[in-house]
Amino acid sequence: MKKTLFLKAVEHNWGLAGPGDWNTVTWLIYHDASYDIISAFNPSLEDAEIEESFLPKLVEKKVAGAMESDDFSKLCEAIKIDPWRDPSLDVHACDGVAWKLEAYREDGSIEKTSGKLGYIYGDRVLKTIVSMLPKDENLYDSSAFISIKRIRGAIENITE
Repeated sequence: MKKTLFLKAVEHNWGLAGPGDWNTVTWLIYHDASYDIISAFNPSLEDAEIEESFLPKLVEKKVAGAMESDDFSKLCEAIKIDPWRDPSLDVHACDGVAWKLEAYREDGSIEKTSGKLGYIYGDRVLKTIVSMLPKDENLYDSSAFISIKRIRGAIENITE
């Protein structure tokens, strides 16, 4: 059975970010309460040397799990609250973190969106939804990664 997307939330790091810093964290929550969280990091300098292109590819890690039924029910209720964005607030993101959220129907069509990428500060509903997203202590930490260069070196030593 194919899982259908229920909520996609993407947090973007628009602050100063160097090698090893997080770039985006994406939450994909499905209608069956399972989820995937994908963290993308800027590669380390030694890994960037491996890449031939000017902008090296981001390094990603993925966490999968399932929300508790009570937590998922609360998230479903929060998503129903209107409006997601307070029309009286005019806050544009230019640094720090920016968010974009989309809720989906079971047929895959978008039911609601937070609109363009931006700050959620002051938007009570969006802040509430974000606070209910599954947590993992390593979402913003690239130290769990082993360098690509070190992995390739280890493989070469084994195959010799």
